[in-house]
Amino acid sequence: MKDYNVESSMSDYMKEALRGSSKTKNKTNFEKPDFHIEKYNIPVVFEDKLGIKKLISKTKDGIKEDEKSIGNFAVNGALYYATQMIDSDKYDEVVAIGVAGNSKEDVEIQVYYVYGSSMKSVKYMTEYKTLDFLENKLTFENFYKDAVLTEEEKHELLITSKKILNDYAGKLNKLMHNHNITALQRVLYVLGMLLSMQDVVNSEGEKIQDGLTPDDLKGIQTDSKRDGKVITSQIREFLKARKIDADK
Repeated sequence: MKDYNVESSMSDYMKEALRGSSKTKNKTNFEKPDFHIEKYNIPVVFEDKLGIKKLISKTKDGIKEDEKSIGNFAVNGALYYATQMIDSDKYDEVVAIGVAGNSKEDVEIQVYYVYGSSMKSVKYMTEYKTLDFLENKLTFENFYKDAVLTEEEKHELLITSKKILNDYAGKLNKLMHNHNITALQRVLYVLGMLLSMQDVVNSEGEKIQDGLTPDDLKGIQTDSKRDGKVITSQIREFLKARKIDADK
């Protein structure tokens, strides 16, 4: 069990990748997965829960990403940590494992290869029902060969992503049309939102502020906290860090 490390033995590099990834959004500190392995070419993170029913929470549309699901279900929590590690730009891929059981004899696991910072950028390794693939370097290398996306999977992912993007674009266009926003204004709005989603990076290439996510827009109506203010402030910081004329 010496390779299945608890949080106290985590490397500083992984701690930095997890900084700010607290499963409870109103916390300012960061949390860590229940166990982890750093001995292979990519990290492995575990979340475990008591009770088989706590293995995963999902709908027909996919694995749930809300705060309650992330905090209460093993797979959701493990995937959240893995995607946050990739979002930190310190890792390109992570193995996430959810473990839940009623007893030592009654345990279920799900293993995922995570290759992006979204919970949609995951591959469920359906054939892996035990942790035997973590036994040694050779078994892990064989697992990794199975995990890496094939050309066919990459093609299917591209088609699916394009369809999702087209659906979102259609809904956004309809929303703006209903609010009588002109074509020129639509371009500015979309560009502004894309800019606000970018991380703010200093001249040394270090991230100093996260880009906005939908969760950052609360619909507050006060002058200092309204969504428009939050977005323009984010864009201003982005332009300042890039030394781009503020008049832009």
